[in-house]
Amino acid sequence: MKLTKGNHAFVVCTHVDKHHVHNHIIINSTTLDCQKKFRNFWGSAWAIRRMNDKLCLEHGLSIVENPKPSREHYGTWMGNQKQPSRQERLRWAIDAALEEKPKDFEELLKKLEAAGIEVNWERKHLRFRL
Repeated sequence: MKLTKGNHAFVVCTHVDKHHVHNHIIINSTTLDCQKKFRNFWGSAWAIRRMNDKLCLEHGLSIVENPKPSREHYGTWMGNQKQPSRQERLRWAIDAALEEKPKDFEELLKKLEAAGIEVNWERKHLRFRL
């Protein structure tokens, strides 16, 4: 409530299924009246951690004194975990077809179709689908 000043909905999820108890805090990006957006300021994670530590100390709970920084950026970590998107796979197929140096656009489209990409001319713009 202190961080959101009562203007944003939020959920605090406490995990007790690991060897350490920890929280995840999810804050709705829009205010309750849907008029403004939450501004995630630089260092907001540290501000939330300080608020959380103060609250824990007030209630006699332990805190992490010297938290170790994460080993890698969350986006990098997720990149190692998730499957490539359709757009990414389509981009790779187009790049592979272009590396074969087709003589014209028609030959490029034939190479894409041979690679399993559906080429659709029905509408105003050309569309590709894996």
